[in-house]
Amino acid sequence: MYKSKIIEIFQSFDKAEKAGLRRWLRSPIHNEHQDVVKIVDYLLSRRKITATSVKRTRVYKQLYPAAKYNQYRLNHVLSFTVEAMEAYISHLMSKNTPLVSFFSISDYYKHKSLPHLAEKALQKAKQNLDKAPYQNEAYYHNSFLLEQAFFDLKGTELRQQQTNLQAIFSDLTSFTIVATLRNACTAISHRSLYQTDYTIPLLEAILQEAQSAVYQDNLVVQCYYNSYMALSDSDNEVHFKTLKKRLLSQKVPLPSEALKYLCLLAINYCIKRLNMGAENYVQEVFDIYCYGLEHTIWMEQGHLSHSTFKNIATAALRLKAYDWTEQFIQNYGSKLRKSHRKDYTNYAKAKLHFEQGQFSKAQEIIVETDLIDLFISLDIKLLLLKIYWNLHEFDLLEAHLDSFSVYLNRKKVLAYHRQIYGNTISVTRKMMYANLDLRSEQKKLHQLILHTNPLTDRPWLLAQLEGGICY
Repeated sequence: MYKSKIIEIFQSFDKAEKAGLRRWLRSPIHNEHQDVVKIVDYLLSRRKITATSVKRTRVYKQLYPAAKYNQYRLNHVLSFTVEAMEAYISHLMSKNTPLVSFFSISDYYKHKSLPHLAEKALQKAKQNLDKAPYQNEAYYHNSFLLEQAFFDLKGTELRQQQTNLQAIFSDLTSFTIVATLRNACTAISHRSLYQTDYTIPLLEAILQEAQSAVYQDNLVVQCYYNSYMALSDSDNEVHFKTLKKRLLSQKVPLPSEALKYLCLLAINYCIKRLNMGAENYVQEVFDIYCYGLEHTIWMEQGHLSHSTFKNIATAALRLKAYDWTEQFIQNYGSKLRKSHRKDYTNYAKAKLHFEQGQFSKAQEIIVETDLIDLFISLDIKLLLLKIYWNLHEFDLLEAHLDSFSVYLNRKKVLAYHRQIYGNTISVTRKMMYANLDLRSEQKKLHQLILHTNPLTDRPWLLAQLEGGICY
């Protein structure tokens, strides 16, 4: 029973929600089965939920002390308990979506032939929607549903009068534009990672409509439009610049999760430019990450994502902001989830020492790292490659390049990441065996580095080439 649905649901509740569940189940309106109350009371009484404490025979004995264990009877009660819990969850979620309640009330009055009360319920829904702080696709969808509900309520009476059909079309179009462009941006990202193409109906018409006078002042539409155009035409910087300006200097009426998504789209564009050798985009990435830190959009349930932590530290170090990076590690390392904290803070500290020329210190920290995460393992192996190069440990470097290549092929790494790390390994190997005293060799390698894509470590490789170190 420990891995059952009922335990999974129960453990998802916080302290206040558990207290509310107890009250909910005691109401005969919500629950008619006293055995359900007994099961939940038993779970609430446990100091800790373990495989032993919720063993099926133990729970059954608590419910029916004098009865012989009956698996089917227990399953029946557990099924009722799950139903009651999910009804409680529905109640909790309805508090966050009052519009749904207003629509339901209006429908009830409409079917009871009480149109004046139905209209009052819709008016309350409109007042609630007018106070909405965000204008994402959910806002436009709800606005469309509200206008449609008004029309359905009064439409038959007003066939000879002015109706709200224009508002219905406007809200429906706004919803379609925002939802389509947001998902079109996701499609571009998926196409790059998974080599998958998508057919997006009406996309050209939607792009054209987004640029019409009607939507010029709609920040949400324009942000998604700029995001899509930037990602679909990475050579044109105009749309990215406009998107960044809107995000950083204007209050875009979107919830944190949607703002985070737009920031990630902007960062993805920057990464594309960086992979093409536009090093000035490191500053652009850093600016967006700092905006996210300032507005706490990177935080998830009080934690900072380990990948975001690493990316922020990497961007800062590429800008040689060493003091800022050290302070960032101190302030945000503790905000990583415990499962990733050691690996990722160690990587950031090692990277900081490396960039400051303290190669042995960086190596010492790497030795202490467990490498339980695939992606941080790749980055630490890449950092170790650079440390061996800078310490002139070419025998170790040669062995490391071989093992790194095997690791890439053995692990389930996305093709795009395999290409990024594989290109760095390949170029490093060629540099290691080249005679860099020959000008012709240097020129050949210089061209190779410039024209190899993707190559995120292009600046470092060019710097080593200019240093003239060879095997």
